[in-house]
Amino acid sequence: MKFPQVQTLKQIAEIIGAKYIGANDFPISGTNEIHRVKSGEIVFVNHPKYYEKALNSEATVMGKTARFILL
Repeated sequence: MKFPQVQTLKQIAEIIGAKYIGANDFPISGTNEIHRVKSGEIVFVNHPKYYEKALNSEATVMGKTARFILL
């Protein structure tokens, strides 16, 4: 899902109450499911069995849980 306007890593983290690692102004264009995520988007993974797939996806940003975001 593309956002109506690009959000920053800081904005996304503040919305979901997450800690993050990366530049405050890092752009994120949307979010999607692990098998549909595209470059510039964030994907959230809540189970270890999906970590490898997320790391090898086109996702630019990975949220390990809704409380921690990694670039």
